[in-house]
Amino acid sequence: MGGIFINYRRDETAGEARALFSELSAKLGADSVFMDVDNIAPGRDFRQVLQERLASVDVMLTLIGKDWMRATDAAGRRRLDDTNDFVRREIRAALERNISVTPVLLQGAQMPAESDLPEDIRDLAYRNAFELSHTRWSSDIQELVKRLGLLKREPTDAERSQPASLLEPAAARAASSPVAVGGTSHRGWVGPLAIGMSVLVVAIGGFLYYQHAEEERVKLLLAQAEADKRQAQTEAQLAAAKAEAASAAGAQAQRERERLEREAKELAAEQAAKDRALAEQLAKQRAAEQAAKERAAAEQLAKQRAVEQAAKEQIAQDKAASDQAVREQRARLADQERDRRMAEMRQGKFSGSLTVSLGDYATIQSIAPAELTVKTVMGACDKWSQQVLPNESRNFRAVCLGLPQYANQNGFHLGTRATPQQWMAYCVERANAINAAGDDRNTMMGVCLKYR
Repeated sequence: MGGIFINYRRDETAGEARALFSELSAKLGADSVFMDVDNIAPGRDFRQVLQERLASVDVMLTLIGKDWMRATDAAGRRRLDDTNDFVRREIRAALERNISVTPVLLQGAQMPAESDLPEDIRDLAYRNAFELSHTRWSSDIQELVKRLGLLKREPTDAERSQPASLLEPAAARAASSPVAVGGTSHRGWVGPLAIGMSVLVVAIGGFLYYQHAEEERVKLLLAQAEADKRQAQTEAQLAAAKAEAASAAGAQAQRERERLEREAKELAAEQAAKDRALAEQLAKQRAAEQAAKERAAAEQLAKQRAVEQAAKEQIAQDKAASDQAVREQRARLADQERDRRMAEMRQGKFSGSLTVSLGDYATIQSIAPAELTVKTVMGACDKWSQQVLPNESRNFRAVCLGLPQYANQNGFHLGTRATPQQWMAYCVERANAINAAGDDRNTMMGVCLKYR
C-alpha cells in the first residue's frame, strides 16, 4: 500500500486530524500516514512535498466538519471557491489520479451536495462517506480501517484472553483427568449399613420420649384452665355485689345530673335568643350604613365620570380638529411634492425612488401604470441611469427595466414606495433573473435596495 493522505482544514478539524493521524500511525506505522504538520521537514517547499505525497498515496481521507463548506478567508470569500485553496487542490489531485477518496464526516456534518462544490471537485459528492463520532472514536476508527482494507485480521480480545488449557487437545485434557477404574470390594457397604441402623434406633427413642412429655404438658394445661375458670366465677360474683351496692347511689346521682343538664340547656337557649336578637339589630344597622355609603359613592362616581366624559369629548374634538389640520397640511405638501416631481420629471430628472418615478412617468405619458412595459420605460430608464453613480448605471438600468412587469404581476402600485418586504423580494428575483452571483450579486442587490 502506498499510504494514506489526511486532507483537512487547520482552523476547523486540526484536533481530529491529529488524533486520527496518531491512531492510524499506531496501527499502520508512521511511514504509512501523511499529515502536513508532521511529515514536512523544515526548509522544504511544502507545495512540492504535497505533490510528491499525493502522487504516491493510495488513499485520501478528507475531513469535513460543520463549517467545511462555509469556511472563508480574510476577505470574507468562501475558501473552496479559490482555485489555489490547498484543501481544494489536494482533493482535485486525488480525484484526477482516481485513487480512493473517502469523505470523513465530523462534528455531525452532512455530506455536501454536488451543486455546492466547485466544478473540479464535484466528483467528491459521489464518494462513499464515513461518519466519525467523538463518542465512538476508537471503534469508529477500527471500522474505518477495516472497511478500507488496511489491516489483516487480528485475534479478538476474547481469543487473546482464552486460557491455554482451553486450547489444549481434548485427548491431552482427558489424559490428565483422574478417573477411577475397576470394581469395588464387598466390604464397601458394611460401614454405611451400621451407621444407618444406629440413626434409626436413636430416632425411635427420641419419638417415644417426645410423646410422653407432650401428654404431661396437656394434663398441666387442662388443670390450669380449670383453676382459671373457678377464679373467674368468684370474681364475677364479687363484681355483681359491688354493682348492686352502687346502683342505688348511682340512681340518685343520675337524677341530679339530669336536673343540672336541663337547667344548663334552658340558660343556653335564653342566651342564644338574646344573641340572635342583638346580631339581627347590628346587621340591620350595618346594612343601612353601607347602603348610605354606597349611594354617596355612586353619586360621587357619577359626577366624576360625567366630568371625565366631558373632558374626553373635548379632547376628541380638539384631536379631530388637529388631525384634520394635519391631513390638510399633508395633502397640500403632497400636492406640492407631486407638482415638484412632475416638473422635474418633465425635465427628465430622477426622483431617487424607482417606484415613485415610474408612476410619475406613467402619469406624464398618460399611460396607466399597469400598461407600462420594458419598451415604454426604456428611454426613461436609460436617461435616469446617467444620473446615478457611474458604477451603478448598468445594474440600475436592469432594475428599472424589470420593475413594471414585476409590479403588475405581484400587486404593488407604481407611484408610491413599495414596502421593504415587497422591494426585497423584487431585488432577489431580479438578481436571480440575470444570474448574478458572488460579488456581482452583492453589487446588484446593493443598487436595487438603494433606489426603492
